[in-house]
Amino acid sequence: MRTLRRLFVVLVVVAVLLVVADRATDHFLERGIEDSLAAAPGVVTPAPGSDVDTSGDPTSGPVPTGDDGSSGAGGSSVSGDLSVQVEGLPLLTQLLAGELDSLRVHLPAYDVDTEYGTLRVSDIDAHLTGVDTSAPHTTRDLTATAAITTRSLAPLASAAGVPGTLTTGDEGVTLSLDVLGQQATVTVTISPDEGGRSLVLTPTSASMAGLDVPLDLVRVVAGGLPTIPLDGLPEGIRVTELGSGPEGLSVDLIGQEVSFGEFAS
Repeated sequence: MRTLRRLFVVLVVVAVLLVVADRATDHFLERGIEDSLAAAPGVVTPAPGSDVDTSGDPTSGPVPTGDDGSSGAGGSSVSGDLSVQVEGLPLLTQLLAGELDSLRVHLPAYDVDTEYGTLRVSDIDAHLTGVDTSAPHTTRDLTATAAITTRSLAPLASAAGVPGTLTTGDEGVTLSLDVLGQQATVTVTISPDEGGRSLVLTPTSASMAGLDVPLDLVRVVAGGLPTIPLDGLPEGIRVTELGSGPEGLSVDLIGQEVSFGEFAS
């Protein structure tokens, strides 16, 4: 009986030590991933004790406003700190298998290079599954939500040749421009292209002084709207859906076989 009791105590102590080791490994792994992401090109994080403007427009000038009159920038501070959470227990067996079951990442912002300038994508919440623990740390599947503020989108659209002033609201995206000396409002849809690697702007209706006008009249004056390629998105990630609100666009993204080597510093 005494031997069994001692064996039981030993087993309990071993189990506790394994749990402690597993949780300690989890903590150091999460901190290590956070440090790597914080140093990666394109990732925007706040310096200690400061805020980072996630609008993506480093230049001065007027800030476009939403339909409700609020700032399209969505505020000047980052939406949370960079954070990483490794999911699934136990972690040690996942490391031995060479693959993490589930990883959740929050990035305050990420700068996407385009041929017209930099587009800042902010407040990124990503869920990664099947993450290879060896370099280049490929994830089998990725889903993410993010935001593009009006303040980030408007100057990029202007640089791409979109005329007038771009605003966003619950009713959608609109352009205000001068047509034959009159102020015209053009409703625009912004959607991903078939490959999810470009933003396509399509005019859907136009009005002047509260009256509908033919889109052909607007096209004669404004010309066609450009497509904005998102060349700076990491390979394997694509945009699936876009929504509009007073502060900008909401973005849904997916990815397959995305390599963290794309982010290596």
